[in-house]
Amino acid sequence: MNKKRYLVLIFLFLFGYFLYSGLSKEKVTILYTNDLQGRILPYEARWVEGGKKPLIGGSASLATYLKRMRYDLLLDAGDFFQGTPEGDFTGGEAVIEIMNELGYDTLTLGNHDYDQGNENVKRLAEIAQFPFLSANIIDEKTGKRIEYAKPYIVKAIRRSSKGVGGIRFGIFGITTPTSYCEGLKFAEVLPYAEECLKELEEKADIIIGLTHLGFNPEEKELITDYQLAEEAPGIDIIIGGHYEKELDPPVISPKYGTIICQTKGLGAHLGRLDLAIDRRSKKIIKHKGRIITLWREKYPPDGEIASLIERYASPIREEMDRIIGEAVEDIRHDPEGYRESPLGNWQTDLMREFAGTEIALQNSFGIRGEIPKGKITKRDVYLVSPFGNTLVTMELSGEEIWQILEGSVGKAGILQVSGLKVTYDPEKPEGERILAIEIGGKPLKPKKTYSLVTNSYLAHNVEPFKKGRNIKDTRVRLRDLEEEYIKSHSPIKSPGIQGRIVRRGG
Repeated sequence: MNKKRYLVLIFLFLFGYFLYSGLSKEKVTILYTNDLQGRILPYEARWVEGGKKPLIGGSASLATYLKRMRYDLLLDAGDFFQGTPEGDFTGGEAVIEIMNELGYDTLTLGNHDYDQGNENVKRLAEIAQFPFLSANIIDEKTGKRIEYAKPYIVKAIRRSSKGVGGIRFGIFGITTPTSYCEGLKFAEVLPYAEECLKELEEKADIIIGLTHLGFNPEEKELITDYQLAEEAPGIDIIIGGHYEKELDPPVISPKYGTIICQTKGLGAHLGRLDLAIDRRSKKIIKHKGRIITLWREKYPPDGEIASLIERYASPIREEMDRIIGEAVEDIRHDPEGYRESPLGNWQTDLMREFAGTEIALQNSFGIRGEIPKGKITKRDVYLVSPFGNTLVTMELSGEEIWQILEGSVGKAGILQVSGLKVTYDPEKPEGERILAIEIGGKPLKPKKTYSLVTNSYLAHNVEPFKKGRNIKDTRVRLRDLEEEYIKSHSPIKSPGIQGRIVRRGG
């Protein structure tokens, strides 16, 4: 065989191999969002150092990205509307109408989607041109799943004429059991996830868990996306929300190889997952995931979506942009929720002074924004406390307060405090991390009863707050208290870090 013929054969072999490889694979792109929290408008990226802050996020920039590329599925993992005036004051209608226009395929319901009650979610499901998902939300009256959300859907993706029957994606939804809504039960995760997996086994080739559970491999009590992936075989992909945890690239669970995805949310980040799927086995051969940050300069607003947004935003803007006071410096929070923050100190001091209690406790993840240096608007305050939580007073024993703080220290979402000092060591075994607690400058007494104030979310949903004595909901919203303080005390200052939460050891 001469050299020319030999090279021709090699070329034909390689050409045939790559042609076969290309024809034997289906390429699928999944785009996803989570924890939009009503952020249909762009906002300043205040964390960027330097002069004028760039704008980030907003549905019009998302629309621009979507129009620039080809994709197969657009999914959302919950908490889609509560968090901005545009989402809140329209009861989520503005966000759903925009999601209709953007062409979402489905969403899973999150805990904050129920902040305005069950009937409101039912109303939004009727407006949506795509299905709501959740397999584990039970109507307490009937004992059955809610009717306006499906446990799962199946969608077939066919990108080429060679794909016989296409690739069937089974997408099931799960909502965190820590959710609350009168008349509903948010059931445990695993039994309902396993039920969906069993039903989808013959109906789907690739199974996606579209969840609102959060992500924490170290979690011991709750099922987050990591534990779900490790305990429920058969899930190919989990696209999650709730903790706003950026997974870039996606995390692969070690036990079953589940691909776990999530973005930082807030309308500023879009997840993208590219898959190569074998057409014969219908299995994922390869994947690549990344997070796209929606900088407005890079993705200028789409005109049609911008007009739709303006229709909802215009009536709200004048009131929300009204200046109510001034700050002489930034009052910052800790977005990761691991440590004492100036804004946490400011909030809890306001709460304790208003309620006249010995201590105040506030969850770090309940603090969603920061108070900027300079003029303060009603919108600034709203973005700090968007959930409308009211102040609740109660009495707890020193031992119960110790338990609450022991469960908080060293974890994301640590409780911000006023009226007490807690010292802890995160390297100690769980249950022994707290080294000391002082209330009013004196050591905590386990048997003594103390008065405290907290927010309504913690009071009604978290143990052992739920077991408090003499519980009273003041019906005063934290947001309103903050606004009144700013109006009457401007210019306000940051309380800074005061050593209320002290970390020892590692």
